[in-house]
Amino acid sequence: MKHDFETDVKNQMYKNKDEISSLIPYLYRGVPYALDLNADPLLRAYIASAITAYQERNNNVLFADILSSINLSDLSDQKSRSQFEIARYIIVEGAYTTSQVMINYNKWNFDKEEKSLARHLFTLSMGRLHTSFKAAASFLNSGFFVEVVPVFRLILEQLAWGSYLLEETDETKILKNKVQSDIKHLKTVLNNEKFGQLYGYLSSEAHLEPSAIQKYLDINTEEKSIEIIDRSGKKSKEDTTSLALLLEAFNKVVWEGMNRFGFQKVDKQYFEDWHDSHMLLTKSLKCVFNGTAIFNRAD
Repeated sequence: MKHDFETDVKNQMYKNKDEISSLIPYLYRGVPYALDLNADPLLRAYIASAITAYQERNNNVLFADILSSINLSDLSDQKSRSQFEIARYIIVEGAYTTSQVMINYNKWNFDKEEKSLARHLFTLSMGRLHTSFKAAASFLNSGFFVEVVPVFRLILEQLAWGSYLLEETDETKILKNKVQSDIKHLKTVLNNEKFGQLYGYLSSEAHLEPSAIQKYLDINTEEKSIEIIDRSGKKSKEDTTSLALLLEAFNKVVWEGMNRFGFQKVDKQYFEDWHDSHMLLTKSLKCVFNGTAIFNRAD
C-alpha cells in the first residue's frame, strides 16, 4: 500500500491531541488561569466575565452585563499571544510529527522478524522524544527559563544516543554505552559545531556553574540592588530559539536514521516529503526569530 504524506497531514494523522503544552497562563484581576493558545477571543471574554462576576457577586453585577461591556478586540489573538508562544506551539507540533513519522517508518519499512537492537532502540528513543519538547514548551510558556535547561540537555543527550546507534552495531557495546559520552557522535551526524557548543552551554547552565549564575539575577546599579529572577518572559523568548535548534537537530537525526536503516521503494517519497516539509518549517522559524516574517495562526 502506497502512503501519501500530504494526505495524512490533511487527515490530521499527525495532529497532537495532547495539547497541554499549548496552555498559556494568564492573570486577570489577581486570578490565575490558563487557556489553549488557540482559544477563541469570545472564550477569553467569558473567562474574564466569570472572574469579574464572581468577585462582584455581592454587588448584584450580572454576568451578561459584564460580558456585553468587554471589547473583544482587547482579547484578540494579537494581544493575547506572542510570536514566541506560537513558535513553541509549532515546534511541539513538529516534534510530535517527527516522532510519529519515525514510528510509521518502523512499521512500514521493516519485517516483523527484524532483530537489529540498534534499530529498535533508535525507534524507541526517537518515538518518545516529542514528550520532552512538550515539557520544554510548558516551562517556557510559564517563564521558567532556568528549569527548562535540563530538559534541553535531556533532548540533546537523547539525540546523541540516537546518533551513536547509527554507528554502533555491537550489541554488547550498545548495552554498556554511557549516553553522556555520545555527543561526539551527534556532532558527526549533524556536521555542525554549533550543536557541540550548545551542549557545553547547556551543561554549564544545568549545573548552575558560577559563570552562569548572573543570568538569574537582576542587578540595578542605580538603586544598588540585586533581585533573583524567578520567571522571565524575555529570557524564555531567547530559549525558544534553542528549542527550535533542537527541533532542527531532531529532524536531521531521524532523517539520518531512515537513510542508515533503509527505505522500501514504495515509501521513500513519503519520508522525503516529510523531510522537505520540516526543513521548510525550521527555515520559517528562523525568519520569525530574525523579524523577517510573522505567524498569523498557530494551527
